[in-house]
Amino acid sequence: MITRRYFRRNGGRPSGSPTRQKWGAPVYRGRPHLFIAILTLGALLRVPAFFTPLLSDDEAIYATTADAMQRGDALYRDVVDHKPPAIYDIYRAAFAVFGQYQTHGAHLFVLLAVLATAWALCSAARRIRGDARDGDIAALLWVVFSTTWHDYDALAANCELFLVLPQAWAFAILLRAKKIGSFALAGFLVGLSATLKYQGFTFLGVIAFALLLDVVQHRVTILRAIGLYIVAKTASVAPLGLYAMSYALAGNLDAAVFWFIFNFTYISAGFTGFTAAFRFLMRLAMIGGVAIAAYGFGFLGAIHAARNGVSEIRTRTLTDTTRAQLLAVAWFLTSAIALIPGGRYFGHYFHLILPAVCVLAAIPLRRFWAATPASASAPAEDFNAKAQRRKDPRNETSSLGVSAPLRKIPAPASAPAPASTRRALIVFLIAAPALTFFLLSTALRPWAQSLDDPQPPYETVAARVRTLTFPDDRIFVWGNSPQMYVFARRPMGSRFSFCNYLTGEASSDKSASDRPTDKGRGLDDAWTMLFDDLDRKKPRLFIDAARAGWDGYAAFPIANYPRLATYLEEHYRLIERVEGVAIYLRNDLSD
Repeated sequence: MITRRYFRRNGGRPSGSPTRQKWGAPVYRGRPHLFIAILTLGALLRVPAFFTPLLSDDEAIYATTADAMQRGDALYRDVVDHKPPAIYDIYRAAFAVFGQYQTHGAHLFVLLAVLATAWALCSAARRIRGDARDGDIAALLWVVFSTTWHDYDALAANCELFLVLPQAWAFAILLRAKKIGSFALAGFLVGLSATLKYQGFTFLGVIAFALLLDVVQHRVTILRAIGLYIVAKTASVAPLGLYAMSYALAGNLDAAVFWFIFNFTYISAGFTGFTAAFRFLMRLAMIGGVAIAAYGFGFLGAIHAARNGVSEIRTRTLTDTTRAQLLAVAWFLTSAIALIPGGRYFGHYFHLILPAVCVLAAIPLRRFWAATPASASAPAEDFNAKAQRRKDPRNETSSLGVSAPLRKIPAPASAPAPASTRRALIVFLIAAPALTFFLLSTALRPWAQSLDDPQPPYETVAARVRTLTFPDDRIFVWGNSPQMYVFARRPMGSRFSFCNYLTGEASSDKSASDRPTDKGRGLDDAWTMLFDDLDRKKPRLFIDAARAGWDGYAAFPIANYPRLATYLEEHYRLIERVEGVAIYLRNDLSD
């Protein structure tokens, strides 16, 4: 009788049992206490996010937009950002549960998303070979290396960390998907990821590749494969379709379409050609170098999968293991395609490819950990080969005590590293980055910030704004400083939380400034929208953050925009300057 203890000791399945696992069976049957420890570690590494109210300007944009929606503004019409809608609903849910502008609610949601993604990766990696240890490794790599970069990229509640959650579960389903329902569910999850970033649709390429492999191996007919793909693709449109229906009923569908089209303008304003390629390779080298335990073994796993896949496809003997690994490679490649448009390559963009990297890294890393000098220095032989060698009379031992076929095997050039050395190396490559970036986001955060661009004194100016306004008074900030709305806790005086749509500034990062051609190339329609908002909403305060040179806006003074300068002069008067920021009060309002 196979006892439960024996079952657990053998990686969640009896020795010799097939590696296939039916969908609906427990997704983890290894060592639950180890998996819980991995999730606990993932939670601890994200604790620093709860000590900082805002980690990035993206968080400020999402929070400000969500607050406007909570006040009744319609997305894309009354409040504008060009991203898909789901991220704002996540922040709205956080505010509904934890209170207005309580961004730590979003930090909690992203922590839960990361842990749920770890569960999905554990399930997927465990199914590739039926070994629970692979699942533990994939989950561990994910929870660690999703935090090993600047805190404003790694710990912030950005779209990417939410996006990869439905994709990870879609991948886990796809490994065993055969029925229409499984493909429909996988497609729907892809659609959910696209409500966070439109690039989430690239995962449909993984589904297409899975069906292509099945057609080549005669597992399904061409017609059935086409039908299953149509089902998946149709299901993927459903989430955004539901949003579109709600916008049609609310009257803001035209605005949603307008800002969807603007996405292509935003992408075209980014870096291209050699500059984009160089930036990508440099950023990949830095992020991959920090997470070498994931990226290094992940690339080894991808190479191994590609080599085995070519061989097995040619002989039509594609195994479930190799098929699953090839799907992981396809996931990596399609995610890389999603990362490339625009050529900006912010650190948090690389979260898109990390899940696939972790899955691919699991098997080679486990083998590197478990290998011994003896096994590494001698070629492995299966049982039948050994038996045949014993029966072959030519294998009789010579006078030197060595069988003939083994005489010419050369000794290894150098002894492999001891197991303890290899394991210590792996532990170091995982623990050192985790500890380093944990310290940089806690005890060493002031030092880390001193190496970066200095953060403007948002809270100082925001405190003064609160004393000059009532809670429902609107304010307008000229600049790229949406943090002001969050810290001041005041609603926006226009539909724009930042002014890049007006000035034409294209987002970039510290490694390179915007191209000169992007300066001053604004969106004409955005100016019409702005003046309509100012006349209708009449913000009490007009705050000129560009006057203080905040967030790169020294290049965009109000004087460069005559119509805006005239409007400001006619309707507002300067009342004071705080930290170099000019604060204007509307003329038809009392002090």
